[in-house]
Amino acid sequence: MTASRWFHDIYGPGLAYSGYAPPGADRWLPRDRAFLFALTGNQLVVAGDMPIVCAAGAATEAGLDLLRANGFRLPSRLLAFRDEQDYGRRLAELAGSGIRMVVQHRHPDAVLPEAHCWLAPETLSRLNDKGRLADLVPAGAAPRRTVFAAAALPDDLPTPCVLKVATPDSTGGGALDIHLCRGPQDVAVAAAKLAGCERLVAEEWLPAARFLCLNYAIDPHGEIAYLGGTEIINGPAGTYLGNWLGAAVSLPAAAVAAGHAVAERGAAAGYRGCLCIDAAELPDGRVLIFDLNFRACGSTVPLLVIEALAARHGATLAKFRSWSWTGGYAELLRAARRLEGELVPLVSFDPAVHGEVGPARVNGLLLGTSREEIARREADMAQSGWI
Repeated sequence: MTASRWFHDIYGPGLAYSGYAPPGADRWLPRDRAFLFALTGNQLVVAGDMPIVCAAGAATEAGLDLLRANGFRLPSRLLAFRDEQDYGRRLAELAGSGIRMVVQHRHPDAVLPEAHCWLAPETLSRLNDKGRLADLVPAGAAPRRTVFAAAALPDDLPTPCVLKVATPDSTGGGALDIHLCRGPQDVAVAAAKLAGCERLVAEEWLPAARFLCLNYAIDPHGEIAYLGGTEIINGPAGTYLGNWLGAAVSLPAAAVAAGHAVAERGAAAGYRGCLCIDAAELPDGRVLIFDLNFRACGSTVPLLVIEALAARHGATLAKFRSWSWTGGYAELLRAARRLEGELVPLVSFDPAVHGEVGPARVNGLLLGTSREEIARREADMAQSGWI
């Protein structure tokens, strides 16, 4: 199966990829070691000829066989690691071969010296700092927002609002770094949870009709390509749960144009690689950009493979999300094979490989021609043991 773009096309030769957030880079990321390991396998099916460093639990032979059975091409070179020390050895092995690293998250210098990074760590940190969003988004295309020192949090902050960490450290998933505040009591709780950060962003709450994610790629020459867009699925507290994508999902041209303007500014600042932009489509038709991720995100890989999957299975719509299983990892893989043509796994993860206790997981696409059909299929999965 051919991706619309491979990572080796987006990033160029002489590079390897890692989606891992090692200790020291994970302050505002979910506090779940197995979860952070699992994320490292998300790009396996689009890496192509780009070497990829991946947790062993996301690269079991049985799991890779499942991907092959679904028609995916696997990386030409896969370097699996089992723990943090093993990860460091893999990075050193690549550095010794003269290969520089593309990373999702800025690494501590002791783990990955700047000389071995493809992109200057400071560039990655600066562009992903939520406090700098206004520097990159066109005027009028961002929500009302105020950046202030955390110690100067106003007592009378208007609500509802969204409080965000403004930091050069990696953030993601909305687990720790973003808090929806419906009233003053929520503000107090959020402020306590965000204690220790230097700056905060208070952003107007957006009564969105839809939340959108637009994906772009900036190649080594600074050329920009639009990879497509998705509709974001959020939980009640704003936590990211997945995406709707496919031919049945359309995004406003104004959103795509505003996103392209952000990509142009990112390219001018020296960024190269994947860029994901979150935006709110309001009931009056306006589109406001509220988050920038200068890295691959949850919807990047689904967008790169959806065209090939649609042609293979006749699907016009897909739901991307993560599922766990009530049984063990081997049972999860068997259950996934029974759903061939409906559920397309993009990665599986066995926490036991890393000595972790927790459910086995699959990230994948549930295919169909309508949201109702996909909802029925998901309900059937829940009845048979999927969570």
